[in-house]
Amino acid sequence: MKDFLKRTAAAVIRMAAPVALMAAAGWWAGDMRGRAADGELRERLMSAAGAVARAADPALAGALSFDASDAGTEAFDGIKALLQEACEVSPGGGVYTLSARGGRMVAGPAACGAVQGAPGSEYRGDTAAAMLAFESGRP
Repeated sequence: MKDFLKRTAAAVIRMAAPVALMAAAGWWAGDMRGRAADGELRERLMSAAGAVARAADPALAGALSFDASDAGTEAFDGIKALLQEACEVSPGGGVYTLSARGGRMVAGPAACGAVQGAPGSEYRGDTAAAMLAFESGRP
């Protein structure tokens, strides 16, 4: 009986080891592919953000007050159109603008289904992270 158990245990180990190695290799390959895809996506997003920044007219942006009176103005519609163009070349969800006004973050022009509310409405996201981005100049 002991010989049978030893042979059975050895056979189980011989069969389980390759399965475990295949599972580990599959996990590793998936992880590496995920990291590569993440890097590619980040690069595309940064490229699209750079294109928007280069194409934006500072005078147009300066004309925004980031309140309800912006809706329908040339500045608001122009920036919204620029953001919409960025959506066409960039994957992901909506694109929106924010401004720090009176110690709070408020919404400006948005595109691609971004749901940030009407111009001037208070930002509903992570305000601390948004403020940090404004202070550091980095996303």
